[in-house]
Amino acid sequence: MHHVKSILIGLFLGLIILFGITITVTVLYEDEVSQYLVEELNELILSEIEVEEVNFSLIKKFPKATLEFKNVVAYSKSGYLKTICGFETDTLFYAKRVYIQLNLLDILKKEYNVQSIHLDRGNINLFIDRFGDPNYIFWNQSAEKDTDDFKLELKKVRVTNSRVLFCNEATQFILDTYTNKIDFQGNFSKQNYLMKVESDLWVNKLQVNEIIYLNNKSLNADFDMDIINKNIQIENGRLKLADIKFEVNGNIDQAAKRQHLDLLISGKGLDLKSFNNALPQVIKDEFPLITAQKGEITVKLNIAGEDIKTKNPHIDAMFLIHNAQLFDEKRFVRISDISVDGEFTNGNLNSSITSKLVFKSFSANMERNSVSGSFELKNLKEPEINLDIQSQLYFDEIKEILEIDTLEVFKGYAQAEIKYVGSYSELRSFTFPDLFTKDYELNLKIREAQFKLINNPIEVYALSGNIELRNSLYADSLYFKINNNDFLVNGRISKLFEYFNDKQIFNVNAKIQSNRLDLNELSPLFKVNNTQQNNSSYQFPDKISLQLKLDIRNFQVGKFSATNIYGNLNYKPRMFSLHEISFESMNGDVKAGGVIIQKFNNDFVVKTQSRLNNINMNKLFYSFNNFGQQFITSQNLQGNLTGDVFFNSEWSDQIKIYKNTVSSDCDIVIKDGELNDFEPMMALSRFIDIDELKNIKFSTIENKITIKDERIIIPQMDISSSVLDVTASGEHHFDHSYNYHFRLLLSDLLSSKMKRSKRKRIENNDYEEDQDGRMIVYLLLTGDQDDFKVRYDRKTARSVRKENMKSEQNELKKILNEEFGWYKQDSAINKTNDSQPADQIFKVDFEENRINRKKDSIPDQKFQIEWEEDTSQNG
Repeated sequence: MHHVKSILIGLFLGLIILFGITITVTVLYEDEVSQYLVEELNELILSEIEVEEVNFSLIKKFPKATLEFKNVVAYSKSGYLKTICGFETDTLFYAKRVYIQLNLLDILKKEYNVQSIHLDRGNINLFIDRFGDPNYIFWNQSAEKDTDDFKLELKKVRVTNSRVLFCNEATQFILDTYTNKIDFQGNFSKQNYLMKVESDLWVNKLQVNEIIYLNNKSLNADFDMDIINKNIQIENGRLKLADIKFEVNGNIDQAAKRQHLDLLISGKGLDLKSFNNALPQVIKDEFPLITAQKGEITVKLNIAGEDIKTKNPHIDAMFLIHNAQLFDEKRFVRISDISVDGEFTNGNLNSSITSKLVFKSFSANMERNSVSGSFELKNLKEPEINLDIQSQLYFDEIKEILEIDTLEVFKGYAQAEIKYVGSYSELRSFTFPDLFTKDYELNLKIREAQFKLINNPIEVYALSGNIELRNSLYADSLYFKINNNDFLVNGRISKLFEYFNDKQIFNVNAKIQSNRLDLNELSPLFKVNNTQQNNSSYQFPDKISLQLKLDIRNFQVGKFSATNIYGNLNYKPRMFSLHEISFESMNGDVKAGGVIIQKFNNDFVVKTQSRLNNINMNKLFYSFNNFGQQFITSQNLQGNLTGDVFFNSEWSDQIKIYKNTVSSDCDIVIKDGELNDFEPMMALSRFIDIDELKNIKFSTIENKITIKDERIIIPQMDISSSVLDVTASGEHHFDHSYNYHFRLLLSDLLSSKMKRSKRKRIENNDYEEDQDGRMIVYLLLTGDQDDFKVRYDRKTARSVRKENMKSEQNELKKILNEEFGWYKQDSAINKTNDSQPADQIFKVDFEENRINRKKDSIPDQKFQIEWEEDTSQNG
């Protein structure tokens, strides 16, 4: 116990003595040391420095003697630029305290050797202007560094609790940090030495050329630097950015004429989630709701260059991402199995303009969907993208992922190839018309797709085929069904981008094939909800052009049906044209052509030409709803119709026909015809048994029927029927009034076909004699669909009688001329027997049972259609 007390008393006395010596030395040497060191430092420092207070202490950092400077301000050198990169440059640094440490024994020997400097709670502003001139070279390098009693042998420099700003105007590089601690240890007074650097920083901002690469991230560094003749060699350096650890190797050659830098920063097996958190904010802002869940990344970053004070270094990087997984918080979708082999370079100009990010290959899965391909982004200032993607898409999942709410049903599968070359900003602001520009290429191989719009009864299914997009849209064997209708499309649509931007018309050139096309089932596609239905109008589009080849095996609209439809349908603004449309229908076949033109007042002009062959008249009238009239219907008619029909008319934009514009020439032959229960024919019951009139059969009728001035004009024609032979002509008006002229042989009326009770009604003056001596009766049928009557046609009979008398006179003159040479100057006898009346436009040859037509022009006809083959001759 006695020895313990002695030791404690000794230590206490020792401390008192040491404390006393310290106080004594401090009192004795404070003014001397402070004044001397300040004078020596002023000779070495070029910058103007202000110090509020200087203290000398042996206690604060015992056993070192410490010279403490309070509230130190050092100004940038005289004549330096006032602002750089928006920062004031007048202050080099400010420190609440600066500590300079000396060896106590050296002080007692009056030798002053500065070994350590510590700057605390300050702001350090380091600048390089655009000419490469720094503001931090404040040391007078021409002054003698060492004297007999003053030496500068720094072995440690420390900065704590300070903001450090470095800004290089020449390279547009800004580093703004808060320094918890930076320690530099080494024998700085030697030419060759080993320096150890330890730092604990908070990076407020690291920016290059307006791009912020780091923002609010912790940064720790631990380097060993081997310095030989101003060449700094870094080996096995460690750098920790947030939670990401890198290795640093390389060298910085300050001895070269131009400072040379060559660093390699690498990291292996880095956590992708941590790496994602360290990405530049500008990248994270592009995908704010995409988070990294797992994955590994390997990075190698090479930074090299010369004259780095005035020029940005060249940066090359490679990276590999393996087994990564991302999560889209917005769509609640997981993107898994992500692999990327990528590269980055800042290009030949070492700037953001020449920078390039490349994914040489990448792949990922999203549910059952997969995507792979390559990606290139260049010019970080105004990014441009080159994208090449191959993917497998399942439409039901795509509907959920993209939240497509306009489709009730979206199913199927597709293989897609997508290429895009263009601006990233344009891609971000993508609109549907942009898809049809040169920047986009799309190739879709669709299999068994199905889709249906919400609140629409039409459903498209069994969609398969290829769609290719290269400025124009191409369809290759694109097959689909709508209800029970099927379609096969081959063709292209061009100039869609110009169309959507109101510049040009788009053009469709395609072939459409269908085994079954029923427009009755597709009627919802053409329905228009119009609140003003009474005033609804139709207008042909101005910016569409169509060239369609049709191949339709079975067609149905209303009651009309046809098979084997072939031909061309063309459209250019305000005009439809049909060329060589042929089809089989109503037990016969048809060839048709024509145009529909919309005038500038929006009225329609319709011109058509049709060639009919053996068309069943009963089905013809049934298919077209008796053409909107009930005077003669499908129930009244049988027979086969052959002939040519030319039709012209005008319609309003509300699809109402202008009756006064209707004109038509119909050159027709009806074979094996029947007229059943036709009311006007019942008027002949005065002469014929009504039961016989209910069903009238005839073998052949040939005529040319004309429609104009709201009249249907039927020239004279001979009808040989099962009841009697008759010659008929007449007019039928659009108001359903009519008058028909009939010529019958009296012998037929008196034949056994006629009822005996009817014969007495024929008076002697009700008939005429023809040139063969046969008695002829002329009848006139007049009326409308509600009332009609039959009477003797005296006017026609007188006209025929007069014509016969004139003919007999001419015959007599001819005989006298031949026998006696009389009437040589009479023009009547010089006319040929085969001359025709000026208004005759057809000839009927019953013996050969065929039509000989004159190719008279139609005055108001504005188009001509040439047939590939003649089907008008019937053998």
